[in-house]
Amino acid sequence: MVTLGCIDVDGLAVDLVWSRLSDTVLADFREVEPRRIGTAVFGRAEPAFIAQPDHLDWLGYENRADRILDAAIGLFEARSEL
Repeated sequence: MVTLGCIDVDGLAVDLVWSRLSDTVLADFREVEPRRIGTAVFGRAEPAFIAQPDHLDWLGYENRADRILDAAIGLFEARSEL
């Protein structure tokens, strides 16, 4: 696991971590339980964000899932610098 960065989503810190084994980016809250928000999946025609059920309501507000996915894509593409 490689930490790619941390973003702020409406006042909450979200850590983005690259899983080398599955080649995905995991999105986790830093200070909220349950921590796992979802997973950005690559290797398809378009990247996708697979949300955890506990955070579906939170993610559906003001394009939060899209904002996390956009950040994950940018960090995933820049990971070769790590």
